[in-house]
Amino acid sequence: AARAYATPYLAVRGLSYIPAAVGSVAFSAFRGMLDVATPLKISAATNLVNIVLDPLLIFTCKMGVAGAGLATGIAELLAMATYLWLMLRRKMVTASGIFTPPKFKSLVPLLIAGSSVQLRALVLQVAFVSVVRCVQAMDFTGTAAAAHAITVQLWQIAGIVLFGFGSAASILIPRALVKSKRSGLEMTYKLINWGWAMGVVLGGIQLLTIPLLSVMSPLVEVQEAAKVPAMIASGMQVLSGIVFVGEGAMMGYQAWTTLAVSSVMGVTGMMLVLHKFSGSLIGVWSSFCVFNFIRLLFVLFHVFQQRKQVLAEEAQ
Repeated sequence: AARAYATPYLAVRGLSYIPAAVGSVAFSAFRGMLDVATPLKISAATNLVNIVLDPLLIFTCKMGVAGAGLATGIAELLAMATYLWLMLRRKMVTASGIFTPPKFKSLVPLLIAGSSVQLRALVLQVAFVSVVRCVQAMDFTGTAAAAHAITVQLWQIAGIVLFGFGSAASILIPRALVKSKRSGLEMTYKLINWGWAMGVVLGGIQLLTIPLLSVMSPLVEVQEAAKVPAMIASGMQVLSGIVFVGEGAMMGYQAWTTLAVSSVMGVTGMMLVLHKFSGSLIGVWSSFCVFNFIRLLFVLFHVFQQRKQVLAEEAQ
């Protein structure tokens, strides 16, 4: 049943893969120039376009889920065009350079860093697809899937904010490292403190939203199935705050290999728990906790390594 909806969506959505890839690279280029305001404005504008087009294409044009895919594709095409126009205007790229293949020598650093990033992305996708498959197969009534979807939505209330802290860390820490390694370490400490503090606050706010489950679903069985997972997700925000900022710091230090190994080990632990307790949503969300806890250990390892290096250099 799910495939009947997924197939037309992916068929239309697949047409925007190139604009999405170009937009992602352009976003990184602006971030590399320490310009975070421009990508924010473009994202806000294109998301607004997506929001407006969704109901028009889905309901007015009667395209259904394919309309949702088309709306996203149009928004990403608009984002790509805006990015390219700004990059040409600011002379970050040239019209001829866009279509000129780069020399292999210039690609080597990108391939080294990119391989770790791609490995990380691959294992994360494998893990999350496995979770979706597990939840879909949990029962044929759709109760577990609906409860899981609601829990994810509640988690995103705080998760998106905390993820933003991680993105900020990947920008602010390189800027601090320009001054000195000590400045970079102090910035890491400051952002991690902000991360766990915001995790506590936002996790508490998320707990307060649990009574709103009745608003998100009229079905009592769905509400009951979502309660404990939503509580677990709320508590997990403290871990998320530290992990997201810590991984942002690792990006700032260009610790790509450590980041990839962290994700692989985290997903491995997650899959083991998921395999053992795949019969319930509590097991699924407990596997997420294991995933974040293992990543937390790697974040702490990275921070302690940087601290050790700074102290050694200052002692000399």
